[in-house]
Amino acid sequence: MPAETEVVVVDSGHRRALRDSGYATRVAECEAAAAVIGPLGLAGAADLTALRDPLLRRRARHVITECERVRRCAAAFAAGDLGQAGALMTESHRSLADDFDVSTPEVDALVAHLESLGGVFGARMTGAGFGGCVVALGRPGAVDLGRLPGRGWRVEATDGTVAARSAHHRSVPTGGPV
Repeated sequence: MPAETEVVVVDSGHRRALRDSGYATRVAECEAAAAVIGPLGLAGAADLTALRDPLLRRRARHVITECERVRRCAAAFAAGDLGQAGALMTESHRSLADDFDVSTPEVDALVAHLESLGGVFGARMTGAGFGGCVVALGRPGAVDLGRLPGRGWRVEATDGTVAARSAHHRSVPTGGPV
């Protein structure tokens, strides 16, 4: 990560429990699409035409385009192009919300808020969806943790793991594990 980059993780306050969400359904839908076109991580956009079911096509399109976005984002980081990396994060969130249907109004609102802050390049939900946290890429200090509605952490990669550099906690309604 370029030194002029900061990664912030923010709790949306929307609790989720994967066993009660559509997570297992998404897995099954991806498996059904892969049974027709092969491993989605290796498929391309042209392969989507073989999927007659529009829902399976949307699910597969998300996975296929997400794999491409990851490759493009890695190249953007290597080139120091934080604007491009942030734009790809934004595209990723739109795909998670529109094609994969795993976002929530609370998560969408938090992504929009973070993206509206000067110095934030992009934001997207993180994890399996249906609530939980959002990750934002920005310039150092672009996100004021003390002004967030819930908990937030500045994080950095260290030896293949992620370590919190600083955190800010406000009370957030509880309703189960995130």
